[in-house]
Amino acid sequence: MIANINMVKKDTIVDVVFPATSGAVKEVLEIKNYLKKIGFSPRILLEKKTTPRKNFNCGLANFSAQNRFEQLYQALGNSESGLVWCGRGGYSAGDLLPFLAKAKPIKQNKIFIGFSDITSISTFLQQNWGWKIICAPVLMQLIE
Repeated sequence: MIANINMVKKDTIVDVVFPATSGAVKEVLEIKNYLKKIGFSPRILLEKKTTPRKNFNCGLANFSAQNRFEQLYQALGNSESGLVWCGRGGYSAGDLLPFLAKAKPIKQNKIFIGFSDITSISTFLQQNWGWKIICAPVLMQLIE
């Protein structure tokens, strides 16, 4: 099942998550500005806990899988937002699958957006929880 972004209203809260590589403070600000520009209300749960001052840009996670999972799970379950959109990809997204497998499934009330290395999470959500997803660029690719 693939969702359609046109189903989402303007001013919808978008929870930005970093399930693999995190975005640095400057990048997170650029992402927020981009989402505002296209009519959404950005939010980054656990932002202070998961946003480093400087990005190492090596494609690997630079904060713990537990923190990345907490951010993702809170975003998936938050009833205030209409989208969960990945900010970056990276090699470490698959680290969250064991956490998701143990977590209580969340009934979908929003759309999940990501691709590439994030596909492992998208596939899990689709196959195990019945979520609709959009395979689309992560936010860092849209602002570069």
